[in-house]
Amino acid sequence: MRTIQSNQPPIQLQAQIESGGLKEITQTNQTGETTAVSTAKGITLNAAQQLALTNGRLFEAGVSMAVLDRPGTVGKVFDTYAARLADVLTPVLTGGGAAASTVHFNGSEKPLVDVFKDTMLTPMTDPKSDQIGRKTTEGGDGAAWIVAQLGTPLMSPSGEYAAGQDFKNLLTKVKAVCGFGTTVWQLMNQQDATKRAQNEAVLRDVMKPLGEGVASQFGARFDEFKEVMRTPLFDDPISRMRSERQPLDAQGKPIPVGYESAHLHGLGFGNVAVTAADGDRQKELDQLLGAKPNAAGTKVYANINGAARDGAPIEPGASGLPERPFMMASDELQLALDSPLMNSYQNLLFSTQGGADQTFHEALGSHAFPHGTGVNRWQPTGTFAVESNLRGLPSAGAQSGGTCDALLALNTLSDGPLYDRFDIVEPATLGIAAFMNFGGYHTFAETVPVGMAMANGADEFNPSSGTAFRSTERLVENVARQPALQQAIETPGNPLTLDTLRADFFGPVGTDLQHENLYQRVAGMAANYTNATGDVLAIHDAYEQNHGALCNAHPELRQIGTVGIQTSRVDPNRLA
Repeated sequence: MRTIQSNQPPIQLQAQIESGGLKEITQTNQTGETTAVSTAKGITLNAAQQLALTNGRLFEAGVSMAVLDRPGTVGKVFDTYAARLADVLTPVLTGGGAAASTVHFNGSEKPLVDVFKDTMLTPMTDPKSDQIGRKTTEGGDGAAWIVAQLGTPLMSPSGEYAAGQDFKNLLTKVKAVCGFGTTVWQLMNQQDATKRAQNEAVLRDVMKPLGEGVASQFGARFDEFKEVMRTPLFDDPISRMRSERQPLDAQGKPIPVGYESAHLHGLGFGNVAVTAADGDRQKELDQLLGAKPNAAGTKVYANINGAARDGAPIEPGASGLPERPFMMASDELQLALDSPLMNSYQNLLFSTQGGADQTFHEALGSHAFPHGTGVNRWQPTGTFAVESNLRGLPSAGAQSGGTCDALLALNTLSDGPLYDRFDIVEPATLGIAAFMNFGGYHTFAETVPVGMAMANGADEFNPSSGTAFRSTERLVENVARQPALQQAIETPGNPLTLDTLRADFFGPVGTDLQHENLYQRVAGMAANYTNATGDVLAIHDAYEQNHGALCNAHPELRQIGTVGIQTSRVDPNRLA
């Protein structure tokens, strides 16, 4: 990423709002010409911009492999917190402690142990699961496997993986931390105060193995996190908008679906394709998605990330699931293999724990793993994805709620709050970002700024700081700082009024800071916290060299990442 030049006019985007939802995003150039850059069908980019995103995807895959293969401090942090999570989960998963206590979850009451079966046990151990970090061996007790994985150290005293441990074990620990955080978030994020109090009391009991201090702080710790990190604006639908790609039937044809809110099905955020438009095909769709009812009769989808979908970039492997990790489509890998514009990646060699070197493609092959991939499932269309892409940063969705869940879990399991604890949060963020990238769930732009906000105790890094509608008061303040504009408004008969200006100022605070020099920041953190310093620096050099080659071939890319972006929201219903 380049440094943003304040003397250059910013890119002007307009998010067109209709009935409270995102209709489209348009861009207006300096001559006043307006074009659509994002609709329900996806984001429109030219060939040069697509090449810049390919370069970013290759960089992120390379850094992620370095983090996963030689994690160093990253592995040590997850060893520490996985052991604490094992202390908390063991009584619940084995039927002791608060396991039988009733909680409110997804609109119904159920024993706590059933909640954890839905949120952790099934995704991590069901034979039909497509999740990364899952149990891949047959037989045995799933709960016992999770507890054993959490309690087994990844790292040896030398800072390398212990005997019998590798990147897949690290993925398991990150997955468990994410699952625990998701469960805490869903149980505590209750609108009804009575239900919230009941759930909080049960979860305080769950936390008691870590000491009365941690248990007693639980509710306050959650409230602080919600106020500082996972604010309502973080989940702003205009910023995060995405929709699932249509599932394909056995003949490779899209199944017609009726899109519904993911929230209605306990599937996070976005518009999901789990209801067939033709009721006669619902059984077929359920089978494709691995749907089965839980104890409360609600469907749980074990194969929702692994189902074949229309327009998915990563093709299935011999297992029937995608096996290539990360975000790159096959044509992008071919570019990295033989295009002069990407030849820096062809010269990379990755060091392994055993001392052997691997090429970029060999390293990708050694990380093959059958799994559902988020980028095959989701198609982002919101303002955050558009802004990321126009800065040369790839997107798979939007600001990552899963990253928030993982950080919430770590903060909950800690003896004290983790704000400003960069020594813990930065390596943890690298592990989370590598996990999300491996599974095709989220790119670095969607994960790393979230961790940076917590590590630095600075909200300006949080994606939620760039999504707010500006209030009328903010508009008045802005006008007051521009005397010429204020004079025009005050001139009798001038049609320019606060009301007519309101659409222009109902825009977000700039998100430039979150993305500026992002890859340089990531490379610095990875070089500092992993045992793969040389690899990380070589990967960053390759990215920069390729960016230079792309700019020589496509001079318009010289400005990518150097120009600020201002996004206005045009909502007729807010102009009254």
